[in-house]
Amino acid sequence: DTAAQAAQEWSVNDQPIDVVAISGGGLVAKHLAATGTLRIARLITFATPHAGSRLADWIRPDPAAALMRTGSLFLSALHRQWLDYAATTGAELHALTTTRDGWVGADRAWPNPALLHNWPANVPTLGPRDTVTCSRGRLIGSHWLVSHEPSLVYTAAEQLGPNPTTTRP
Repeated sequence: DTAAQAAQEWSVNDQPIDVVAISGGGLVAKHLAATGTLRIARLITFATPHAGSRLADWIRPDPAAALMRTGSLFLSALHRQWLDYAATTGAELHALTTTRDGWVGADRAWPNPALLHNWPANVPTLGPRDTVTCSRGRLIGSHWLVSHEPSLVYTAAEQLGPNPTTTRP
């Protein structure tokens, strides 16, 4: 409910907005877009477990973490919903990650078809303008500091371009 309220607050004349999300926030944004709660033009994610999480594979402290295990039906269904949304709206996904993220893992921080549950070989997981960017990252705290990684911040700024679809002070 809080995310939906924020979506309404940030909406400008019902125009799609650019969303920058970190970790599980990227999954929330995909869900809000797929359910029609939020209109997204570009979704830029930092270390979002699009295809699962290494940490969730090891431990599952709560039901939400269990949904983020590699190969979960939830993540595959969510990404199918996102692809449907993107196909009808032209929304873009830009996944940013580091090789040293031990919580999510670089191979899971984008919709990797090899890790999504029963993903058909002939169905792409990325749209024509979607991108995946990976940098080396920090040795300590790489997951929580991913949004402070200079090369990824620069890449996100490039994706947004000089005229983001929405600005807010």
